[in-house]
Amino acid sequence: MAGTTIPEWPLPDTGIMRSERRHPLQFPQLGLLIALAIDEGRPDDVLRWYDQRSPSRPSGINDDMVADAVAQAYPERAATIWQQLAEARIAQTSPATYLEAAVFLRKLRRLRARQGRVPAWCEYVVRLRETNRRKRRLVETLDALLREAK
Repeated sequence: MAGTTIPEWPLPDTGIMRSERRHPLQFPQLGLLIALAIDEGRPDDVLRWYDQRSPSRPSGINDDMVADAVAQAYPERAATIWQQLAEARIAQTSPATYLEAAVFLRKLRRLRARQGRVPAWCEYVVRLRETNRRKRRLVETLDALLREAK
């Protein structure tokens, strides 16, 4: 390319405003990688990427979807995730969140039923009930779950 001059560095300002993102992109995009691994049915990769997330910053990762995706290959990891999700909802002390907790506890019960461990699930729910006995609506919800299990 004879005759072409190379501009001086740094290049002059273009006048286009820079984007000041509130949350700059973080790489790797764990949420995207997890979604791809779930879609492709690769539970090993789902957990590999899930374990790399930073608990101190919001990631946009749907923990429930992760638990659903790994429940067959890694039932104990799925159980742990569902327990954490249920306990987080219970800690919010709102009747609406108690119903959300019940969704995760039902998933945990189905998992334990496949393992032949429904009594362990019942013991866990009874412990939750005792620990939170002052939360009347929660106790009602937990009692209903225990009745469903019989």
